[in-house]
Amino acid sequence: MLSLSLMVLASQFDWSQIEFDTHARVRAGYNSLADTARGTSGSSSAGGVRVRSMATLPLNDFSSLTLAGRIHADSFDDETGVHLDIEAYFDADQLWGDSQLRFGRMGLEFGNGILISSNPWSFEENIHDAVLWQTNFLETDFDFFSSSAATGEAAVNNSQMIGVHGEYEMDSNGLLETYWFKHNKDDMGVREYNLALRLVSRTSNGLNYDLMLMLQNGTDGLQEITSNAYLINLSKQLDFGHGVGVGLAVAQGDRVGEGVRESYMPVMIDFHKYNGRADILAFSNLIDFSFNYWLNWNERWAMHVDVHSFLRQSIADGVYFGNEAAISAAANDDAEIAREVDFYLEGEISDNLNIDFGLSLFSPQGAIVHDQEQFIVFLQGEYSF
Repeated sequence: MLSLSLMVLASQFDWSQIEFDTHARVRAGYNSLADTARGTSGSSSAGGVRVRSMATLPLNDFSSLTLAGRIHADSFDDETGVHLDIEAYFDADQLWGDSQLRFGRMGLEFGNGILISSNPWSFEENIHDAVLWQTNFLETDFDFFSSSAATGEAAVNNSQMIGVHGEYEMDSNGLLETYWFKHNKDDMGVREYNLALRLVSRTSNGLNYDLMLMLQNGTDGLQEITSNAYLINLSKQLDFGHGVGVGLAVAQGDRVGEGVRESYMPVMIDFHKYNGRADILAFSNLIDFSFNYWLNWNERWAMHVDVHSFLRQSIADGVYFGNEAAISAAANDDAEIAREVDFYLEGEISDNLNIDFGLSLFSPQGAIVHDQEQFIVFLQGEYSF
């Protein structure tokens, strides 16, 4: 009976219309100090490889089925061995007018990735069992979602979300973005309500600005949550491919208040994109002053230099490390955590091959219990078939 059902199902497909997409990623890296928080460990070298293959099967003009598999093995975290992650989701278009429905196991990515991201730099990305409904109303694109994390850092604490994301294009250069969602981490007893507003635009003289405010409320065990974070980024493209920018990112701190947790905790942040490419500090109890310079040599190659100065937002709170935002007690009452310089090259060797090469120097300051400078280097290549 099952074989007959599969034969009937297969007869409905035009197999020549199946779209295949395969990517292979290889990365090698060196870290002169594996444990930044304590400074007691030595250097480490790591490598990883991942192959992701995806097939999209059109069912008719308005629906499709996508199957994807990721095979990966790396030594960049505590887990070793070969892992297989599966995505499978169904898409239906033109439901109830101009709307689309997707449900199944999938990645979720909204806006600039500071709130909800698949965390694409990680070999094990955030994947969810989710329902996503996308529609347009009053010239605004809405994403209504409900999800339960299946893999990645998001799955460690049994994360679940339900909410809405909206984008409104004000003009050719302007974007207004909003978020409202509930985020539960059941294994930690956390119930968070996140509200965010982002404004992106450009002035008449070509100055780009990106402003974002994030608010968190709810409960963390027996504590009430009341915290916030915000971003201010200014940038300008100059002549001959040069560009400069400055940024300020602030995440509130202070866990020690009686009955209240004032420290902001990142939700599902694109960890490699924010607060330094050395991937050391978490976006919690943090002030990040940054200066950015880039040079676009041509359409395929770009060089970047980022300089960061990190401080604690509250000296009553500790220092938070890593994608998991693990807290470490500060050495003293000094607010300054560290300074970091990142140099990286991004290039397209061909239409199918991209490379990313980076160097980072992380210099601890008074709030960290040691003064060992940390040197990090990585080289990554990604090939699409």
